[in-house]
Amino acid sequence: MKNWKRIIAPLLVFLLGVLFGVGGSVLVAVRVVRHISVLGPHEAVHAASRLIQRRLDLTPAQRAELAPVFAAVEQDFEQLRREDIAKARRALEAAVARIRPSLDEAQRKKLDAWLEGPRARWKLPDAEPKASGKN
Repeated sequence: MKNWKRIIAPLLVFLLGVLFGVGGSVLVAVRVVRHISVLGPHEAVHAASRLIQRRLDLTPAQRAELAPVFAAVEQDFEQLRREDIAKARRALEAAVARIRPSLDEAQRKKLDAWLEGPRARWKLPDAEPKASGKN
């Protein structure tokens, strides 16, 4: 019986170490993903460019050379975000318009209150963005 305990105890310690190691890694990964997901488009592009620069071990000269590329990508992503937000807003408003007639007054108020969260979080514009002269 004593030999059995000598074998099981180290095995149990090893398995607990593996469990805590995997659990800790998952927690860190979830935290990083959460952090990136709450970043705005500007910060997300910067985070991605820093990651690329670190992973590729770019020299300062290469970083300077590629800075305009990262800036252009940032502008492209911002334009896509504006377009997607406008499309999402239209889709959301169309769905609300179809749902609203089936609701009573109390439900309409709840729907309006519930929609304030996403509108504030996404900072949805009241009107679609106007095309600017900048490119």
